[in-house]
Amino acid sequence: MPITTTASPASDIKATVSWTYTNGITDVKMVITNLKTSQWFAIALSLDDSMGQDHVFICQHFADNTISLQRFINPDGHARPVLANDLPNVGGTFTVSQQKLENGIAYCDFTLSNFGNTRRHSRQISFPELSQTVSYQPLIAYGDLNSSNIIMRHARNARRPLSKNVLLNQSETITVDESVITTPMPITTVSPATDIRVNVSWTYTNGVTDVKMIINNLKTSQWLAIGLSTDDSMGQDHVFICQHLADNTISLQRFVNPDGHARPELANDPANVGGTFNVSQEKFENGVAHCDFTLSNFGNTRRHSRQISFPELSQTVPYQPLIAFGFLDSSNRLQRHSQNARTALSEKVLLNRAETIVYNIGSTGSDSTALMKAHGI
Repeated sequence: MPITTTASPASDIKATVSWTYTNGITDVKMVITNLKTSQWFAIALSLDDSMGQDHVFICQHFADNTISLQRFINPDGHARPVLANDLPNVGGTFTVSQQKLENGIAYCDFTLSNFGNTRRHSRQISFPELSQTVSYQPLIAYGDLNSSNIIMRHARNARRPLSKNVLLNQSETITVDESVITTPMPITTVSPATDIRVNVSWTYTNGVTDVKMIINNLKTSQWLAIGLSTDDSMGQDHVFICQHLADNTISLQRFVNPDGHARPELANDPANVGGTFNVSQEKFENGVAHCDFTLSNFGNTRRHSRQISFPELSQTVPYQPLIAFGFLDSSNRLQRHSQNARTALSEKVLLNRAETIVYNIGSTGSDSTALMKAHGI
């Protein structure tokens, strides 16, 4: 994977993170001086002094000079953090109260409330939920955003635990002074030109599944696919592929993948693949590919003599999502991805309820032949 090495800004970051507690609500204020464009600053609440199994709050200074505040969890110190709103029962309700940049100072304020009143779900995070009564070790980290405003990993020396433990049910103040972050500090990141971020979400209303695919940094002559599989390997899958064609237009098509080693087939060729597929949007705007579609009319399709060789798509069957990425040739035909350009995600999904899938791909770039080898999508 190609990487670029960048240096941190010549000036230091100073931050104050403080909170008060009143009537079950923790009111948090993050005030960050000298957070440059395309940088992020985070506070994590950990049960020990190392990253992993943490609750993380990240203030981001975007390329358009706006501020964004988000809540994440860090299930594994070596993995990319996961947006907390993609998972149930992370502990309490997170509400942004302020995110702004004024006179060179970033303000990221939020509240944490409603602890103990969240509805239980079958899907849980793999470590304890956030609690107002547990003592946490604060961890401070900072790093860069790439050209698509995706969080890049911090350098090893751009993260440190603070010396005292804190509680969310009492007033606390954490000050990060200039001695914490010195310069210059090398930060190794994935090249922005090759980092793809995909957000696939859908809603379900009156028998219709409304799907939206939003893909950042999908380059010309590249494709990205989501497959719905009954297991974690390619083969016997229903596949939806968003393609960035050579003329800079976007094309969205539905395929079936009857065999993991065969080229996928357009789903409008075989009959009875399950439901009716309708494209609602395919466009490229501000560097973002939008591929939206609906799935409907399940159970009402007419039977044909020609059937696919595996079960039709269903809104009531749990599927394992598979994400794959690859290239198009000079005639806009799909080229096969390599073994390491396909990922099975860990949680199963259903088409008859709302779902959100967020995934980051560090590709090997359009000049690589590795992604044009190996087996089918």
